[in-house]
Amino acid sequence: MSALDALLLGHVRKRPGVTASELADIERMTRPSMSSHIKRLEAAGWITRSGDRADGRRADLQITPAGEAQLAAIRQSRNDWLAARLARLDPDARAALAAAHEPLLQLLSLEP
Repeated sequence: MSALDALLLGHVRKRPGVTASELADIERMTRPSMSSHIKRLEAAGWITRSGDRADGRRADLQITPAGEAQLAAIRQSRNDWLAARLARLDPDARAALAAAHEPLLQLLSLEP
């Protein structure tokens, strides 16, 4: 799975019913390029498409249980990677990171 695949799966998970066109806009990609990525995710069994009755051309995207499992595996792998590196830091460095925790969270919540 590529980083883009993981990113797209995350978008679909956070926005059930999002369309390929909306994802293309979010990621600033062409629609044909996004369509290729969506087809690959669908072929892997990580997302499904369902038609919108109001607009026959619109296909809403949903993450599948296999897609959820894939995202969980990625999260676990990243957590394991980070935990291994944190364990190698000396106690003072870990304390400095802990002290920076709140200001870093504040950065995430700032409006663009």
